[in-house]
Amino acid sequence: MFDGQTLVPAGFNTVVISGMTFASLSTELGNVQFQSNAHYTESLERRVNLVTIDGSSRGQVNTGETTRVSVDITIVLFNDPPVLSGSMDPVMYQEGQVLPVALFDGTMGLGLSDADDVNCSANVTLAPSFSSDILVVNGSATHPATVAADGLSVTIPEGPFADVLASIATIHFQGASDGSIAGENRTVTLTITDGYSQG
Repeated sequence: MFDGQTLVPAGFNTVVISGMTFASLSTELGNVQFQSNAHYTESLERRVNLVTIDGSSRGQVNTGETTRVSVDITIVLFNDPPVLSGSMDPVMYQEGQVLPVALFDGTMGLGLSDADDVNCSANVTLAPSFSSDILVVNGSATHPATVAADGLSVTIPEGPFADVLASIATIHFQGASDGSIAGENRTVTLTITDGYSQG
């Protein structure tokens, strides 16, 4: 309520302002704003139509004189980064262990989501590394992981979230078989980059 005059939101797409002088109407129109909480995947335009009806109509559409003007709104995309969820507990690797150990197995419940994308790529790095530490791929996936020549990083090409997660699950760690690995912690970093290249 504005000094006996009203601004009535008639749904999300329409605002009705009534009972105002021209001066008051001009002021209140300056307070009308556009906002959207949607996540867009492509550039769009919205059009806002302003229709004024003079007092002779007493608010009844099509009975008084009307004037219409339009304002176009261009939706500028903002890239939402991907979200990686799940439990990242420490991985244990024993001296003399023959088989490599999975770094991101099914027990972690890894999940990927993105408000405005359905594809992503991934990179896994090992640092620091000691002795003959390497990352290996043990298993197959639709989007197979590729191990770098030095064995210290793995890349997964862009694909659907489910395929990338399946490929991540094939990445394992293998260390030296002697005591040179004892007492030294390693850090493995998983980086997800979405289809719009915002990591």
